Amino acid sequence: MIENSKNIVTARIDAAGNVVVGDGNVVINLKEAAEYKALQAELSRLDEKFEKARTKIEKYPDDEDFKVDLLQLSEERNEKQLELDTLTRNVLRLAEEFCSLPINTQRLEQAGKHFQAGEFDKARIVLDAEKMGNELDNAIQKQALGKQMQNQAEEELSKLANEYLILARLTAIHFASPDRFEKTKAYFELSLKAERKVDNLFAYAVFLQEHNQFVESQELYEEALKQWRTLAQANPQTYLPDVTKTLNNLGALLTYKHDYKQAEKAFLEALEIRRTLAQANSQTYLPDVASTLSNLGNLWAYQHDYEQAEKAYREALEISRTLAQANPQVCLPGVATAPNNLGALLADKHDYEQAEKVCREALGIRRTLAQANSQKYLPDVAMTLNNLGNLLVYQHDYEQAEKACREALEIRRILAQANPQAYLPDVAITLNNLGTLLAYMNDYEQAEKAFLEALEIKRTLAQVNPQTYLPDVATTLSNLGNSLAYKHDYEQAEKAYREALEISRTLAQANPQTYLPSVATALNNLGTLLADKHDYEQAEKAFLEALEISRTLAQANPQTYLSDVAMTLNNLGTLLKGKNDYEQAEKAYREALEIRRTLAQANPQAYLPSVAITAMNVSILYLQNLPDKAKSMASAEEAVRAALPFVDSVPATRNYIQTSLQVVEAWGDGPEAFLQRILDQPNNPQT
Repeated sequence: MIENSKNIVTARIDAAGNVVVGDGNVVINLKEAAEYKALQAELSRLDEKFEKARTKIEKYPDDEDFKVDLLQLSEERNEKQLELDTLTRNVLRLAEEFCSLPINTQRLEQAGKHFQAGEFDKARIVLDAEKMGNELDNAIQKQALGKQMQNQAEEELSKLANEYLILARLTAIHFASPDRFEKTKAYFELSLKAERKVDNLFAYAVFLQEHNQFVESQELYEEALKQWRTLAQANPQTYLPDVTKTLNNLGALLTYKHDYKQAEKAFLEALEIRRTLAQANSQTYLPDVASTLSNLGNLWAYQHDYEQAEKAYREALEISRTLAQANPQVCLPGVATAPNNLGALLADKHDYEQAEKVCREALGIRRTLAQANSQKYLPDVAMTLNNLGNLLVYQHDYEQAEKACREALEIRRILAQANPQAYLPDVAITLNNLGTLLAYMNDYEQAEKAFLEALEIKRTLAQVNPQTYLPDVATTLSNLGNSLAYKHDYEQAEKAYREALEISRTLAQANPQTYLPSVATALNNLGTLLADKHDYEQAEKAFLEALEISRTLAQANPQTYLSDVAMTLNNLGTLLKGKNDYEQAEKAYREALEIRRTLAQANPQAYLPSVAITAMNVSILYLQNLPDKAKSMASAEEAVRAALPFVDSVPATRNYIQTSLQVVEAWGDGPEAFLQRILDQPNNPQT
């Protein structure tokens, strides 16, 4: 979450639409502003057109053109709503600027009066960009003259910096301007040209970050941070909160850029300062502590550092619960969000019992919130039900998982009727999850039906917005391919996998960092299918390309992608074994096992099951193809030891143990005695 930097004054909107700053200073009534009224009128017009289009679809449900029209109208509505949200956010920021900046020029005074009257166009006109530009050039020329002129120039430049800052803010909400973004940037740049100070540096950085201009934004945050630090040395009480907000935004930006090391450094410093501030003023700063802990938890979860992530999430949850006791209406949503994050993490750690517990806690809170405000909180109820369904699938509680999935689907269908552009993607996600669940239940016909409906939705969405929804089309095609492969419908499964691969390749050409992992996944799926069809040559080709991609990704980010390298090597080993190329199969398995052992040393909860499956494969190889009893038995022991801690939480590990014991029996040893020895010596070092 991007945080604003004004800590002395905080703007809010009351029930009547008044923008209130500080202890009750009413700056403007937003609802009376002309631009606000115009956006509301446009939204009402689009709502009316939307309802007419929806009536047509009810009458002609199979007409694809009507469906596309409805989605386009929905997207227009969402864009207008986004404009309204942007207007509101910037008006709040402008109100704070007018209350905190010195209003020491006639232009600023007049612009402030127009702003208070809701006359944003007149405020922009008062801040005459051409005249200000001439004054800026003159002031810069004065700086080259004597000391007296230099002091005068600096005073003029400081005033111009403030005027350009206000003009940039006003231009950001001038939605009728076709080059709004470019003009806003230009006015921010001129503000900085006049004087580089924390107000305009930070404001411009936030604007750029909100528009995904990360390189420029990072440079500005770093410059602002230096100035905030200097100010905080002289006046820590006033400026340390600004230091932390800058660090928070910088951390969020670096996380998005996958620069996890620097992001962690920023978040940790913000956390340390916020803990200190909270000791003196817990009511004001404890929410910030919880927010930073959540950011850190997310960051560590991305890096699979589950121990640290869990610790951060649990502390954030504890703080949220404490805050909610004093102010439940404001803080209960945070209490629901914290266990949602924690539940996802525990699921990644295969601690499904605890994950289910915290997920059900979040669900209970969100159901309560939805009773009071269904429009706001029903989407959260559906999301949590969706997550709960996934958890129950992992635990093989298919009946309860289906119940949760179907309730989530029902809610999301209702939401999508009112706003398909916003909620149809969620309908498709739940259909995907339901399809996966039904495939696990061997109900392939219903699974295929769910996947096909999800695919139809995503194809329709992609017609209107391909950049956003084509990746989802590829994902659904992969899921459909998996379901068809379970049915042994290899022809249709291959067709789905190849289309998914083609889409992923196209996306990766434009954005390799984001979509190359999807290419590798599609190649792995295709390779597995081709191996099942005994098309070993093409399967090997697919696996080798996937392996090359994963190795490249792992060089830049080993913590995230080394596990993919190991998975592909494991798949390749199985393929080579099927081709009777046992020596190369051994080599692939051994490398996969070495990687998985290394990963498991740092994170056993996440990676020991993977060690178990590869060790099991090695034990079979040394039994059937490269006979070596000592190696085979050692690998079987490693597989059993790695799998044993997960027999309750990861049911598949029971199969790994059973297969490994069958290997032991095939060598003529007693599997019961073998297993008992392992149980009696649980800390034996692995091979």
